[in-house]
Amino acid sequence: MVTMGIASGRDIEIRAMLAEDWHAVAAIFAAGIATRNATFETAVPTFVEWDRNHRRDLRAVAVLADEVVGWIAASPVSDRCCFGGVVEDSIYVAPGALGRGIGRSLLEHFLTAADAGGIWTVQAGIFPENRASMALHARSGFRLVGTRERSASWTAAGGTSPSSNAAGPTRAEPESGIAVATKRLDELEVSSSSVRSPPMSIPTLSPTAAADAAIPSSHPFVNHLARVASLEAQRPHRAWAESDGPIPSLYVSHGAPPLLEDQAWMTALAEWARALPRPRGIVVVSAHWESAPAAISSSAPRTPLVYDFGGFDPIYYEMQYATPDASALAAQLRGVLSPLESLSEHRRGLDHGAWVPLKAMYPEADIPVLQLSLPTDRPDRLLALGERLAELRQLGVLVIGSGFMTHGLRFVDFRRPSHVPSWSADFDAWANGALSRGDLDELAHFRDRAPGVSYAHPTVEHFTPLFVTLGAAGGAGAIVTTTIDGYMFGLSKRSFQAA
Repeated sequence: MVTMGIASGRDIEIRAMLAEDWHAVAAIFAAGIATRNATFETAVPTFVEWDRNHRRDLRAVAVLADEVVGWIAASPVSDRCCFGGVVEDSIYVAPGALGRGIGRSLLEHFLTAADAGGIWTVQAGIFPENRASMALHARSGFRLVGTRERSASWTAAGGTSPSSNAAGPTRAEPESGIAVATKRLDELEVSSSSVRSPPMSIPTLSPTAAADAAIPSSHPFVNHLARVASLEAQRPHRAWAESDGPIPSLYVSHGAPPLLEDQAWMTALAEWARALPRPRGIVVVSAHWESAPAAISSSAPRTPLVYDFGGFDPIYYEMQYATPDASALAAQLRGVLSPLESLSEHRRGLDHGAWVPLKAMYPEADIPVLQLSLPTDRPDRLLALGERLAELRQLGVLVIGSGFMTHGLRFVDFRRPSHVPSWSADFDAWANGALSRGDLDELAHFRDRAPGVSYAHPTVEHFTPLFVTLGAAGGAGAIVTTTIDGYMFGLSKRSFQAA
């Protein structure tokens, strides 16, 4: 059987795997082994060994531009006849082809073939940290039935298992075990032993990962998750260390929920995040929480988000960004702001000025995050506030001012999404010039000196977080580097880091 699909605008062919495909299949398998989160195997077997352990009627490859870029196969879960309709899938995509929907096309083809071939249950054993595979299977109707513990271990080629006394490098199974997901292909009752083996533990998918798994596979954010997961597997994000010195402060034009539909914008944000050491904590001053005196969001883990927007796809009201406990970060924040600000802690969670860009930058939501309210629109006071936050940078805390370099929504012609009005372009050019010169006086007098300001910022809360960023970076002496520019519906996306 041959099926066709589309991958990044190009035709992809899914066809039966042939013996002559083995060289490409083995290379893709080797790349998966190297990630250490796809399989317990440590070396690619010979074709004879692999062929013996996989059903010949349920193996396929994905071909793009005459090149094999992915494969899927099935192995029986038992040689007992009562389990003859139960198989476990293995699916691998070449590193350079991730994020193009190839895995989804392979799995859809496979499930159709399995159903036609008399298979009634397909199961998958997936490392929980392999979020891309977890999400792929969830979108295809698999359900998580539990975690299989102590099922196998890594052993170096030619080495021994951990239970042996012989020398040889080994790696034990992750403490979290192997997540087991299954999909029923008909209504036949199957013994639970065919899809799980004791001992079992409650699944440990985070609320963020679970919600991400429910996002339709056609949504661009799903591809973004796959790309970030691939990058992390190839090169884990290095954590901040004292030897790195103060981490730069950022000003991020955060857009709105549709930012998560813009592949280029999400990629730019993720690459920016990975170019910096992974922070120990994040403090965000967002345009969407103006409150005086200054206050902080809830430090409790998994505090519900604030969906402070309207008129968007319902999917955005189901997204999660369930960050861990931030009580230690709250104590640090109080320490650096006392006695300038007496911080009260609110029950509210993160608003979209915080969680939308962070979801693109740090999608696993595993870094403590606090939001600090915007207590004034006076540049001098915000610079002073930023100066107090500078101490946190020395502790590996990322300080972010979140706004939008131009934000004249009421003056945007949404019928012309590529049109950039002169007031937006002029204001952006003025701001870029002042930032490049380190001219804080010019920036502080934006109400009087900036061209097009009454259109670019009819209210100023999306511009003023910039002063917190600059204050945290040392004010006029800060070196400003633009990391993202361009426009969305004519509004400037200019974002920068300062140090």
